[in-house]
Amino acid sequence: MSELSHKPALKYDIIIQSCLIFILIFTPLAFGAKRLWAITPVYLATLTALVALCLRINSEGAASFRWTALGAPILLFLAIAITSSFISAYPHGSVMALYRVITYIAIFYLVVNGIDTKERMARLVGVIVGMGALLSLIGIVLYLGHSYYRYWLPGSTLSATFINRDHFAGYLEMVIPLAAAFLFTDMEKEKKVLVGFFLVMMIIAFVLAASRGAWVSLVMSSCVLVPFLFRKRLLKRMLLAMIICGAVTYFALSHFDLSVASARAKTIIEGAGIDELRIQMWTGSIELIKARPLLGWGIGSFIYVFPQFQPIAISQRYIIDYAHNDYLHMAAEIGLAGLFFMLWIMVGALWFGLKEFWQSGGTFKRSILLGASIGVMSMSLHSFVDFNLHIPANAILFVTLIGIIMAMRGRRRYE
Repeated sequence: MSELSHKPALKYDIIIQSCLIFILIFTPLAFGAKRLWAITPVYLATLTALVALCLRINSEGAASFRWTALGAPILLFLAIAITSSFISAYPHGSVMALYRVITYIAIFYLVVNGIDTKERMARLVGVIVGMGALLSLIGIVLYLGHSYYRYWLPGSTLSATFINRDHFAGYLEMVIPLAAAFLFTDMEKEKKVLVGFFLVMMIIAFVLAASRGAWVSLVMSSCVLVPFLFRKRLLKRMLLAMIICGAVTYFALSHFDLSVASARAKTIIEGAGIDELRIQMWTGSIELIKARPLLGWGIGSFIYVFPQFQPIAISQRYIIDYAHNDYLHMAAEIGLAGLFFMLWIMVGALWFGLKEFWQSGGTFKRSILLGASIGVMSMSLHSFVDFNLHIPANAILFVTLIGIIMAMRGRRRYE
């Protein structure tokens, strides 16, 4: 094919990448993009990128679209979500939730089909790592008592631009392993020093966020590194990086007030990490599932239906909008069938990511695959005790990591 015939496709590729980068930068800065004013630009950017992708496919031929091995569970999940909305106890909430789900699926396929070269993948990962560092810097400045924007407020724990520290920590638990893996790619030494600095800053912010669920999830998911590093002879390099980053992080943390973080870490050691209110919310959510086990009460209807099943132990003054467990929440809204396909997508992404890592020979590809897989696993574990996947910024980053894994699967061009 001539260079001239490539020009339209290149133009569309630039639009797709620009929209993805905008979404990844905008959503965490806009308080996690929970509000309508914040998620609307995401819808518009996603729609623009989808149009560009369709035009590119039209110029290249339908065979250029990558369906991926996760296509079946993704479409079945979407079909169940749509079906549940027809019997929803809260139709308006279902429509708004469906918009978000469709957007997440679209972003997944934009990553798979639009980030199709090593250079583009490195740029996308660089944006994610850079955003993690920027948010950490903002959070650290706020934590030290400085306020430079009236809606980003200082506090005893670090939440940066997010309202909730657990959601900020949830964001970082996906970025930190990707940043650590980025260090082992074949980038220039100067860039590695910069990424290493970013990584230390993110670890500091992650500790100061004092999110027990995020701490435990990231540590547990990182344990899968050991056997894979032995297989690829990366253990010595990883240990050296851990020693250097650990020493710098320890020195830096000694200059901060760690009283809150220490107190919360102590509760983990003592086995007192889950509060009674959260257990009661899980109990009420299970009752919702029992009442409609197959298709649930309708996607986006949890906040409307839960009061009917709210345990007496929870004060009626509380408005429970989330189950604080993404799996129970999902099962309550779209039934056990929807939960099954959600788990299929998560487990499938991890399986393909780690399998591809094991079989790959390229340093860049191995590193990014492992970093993305650890991020996906960490968020999957954290979702047992929180609702990070109902925060658009975190959900978008999560599906982006899955998209990265599936984009690299079976492609030697990333090595």
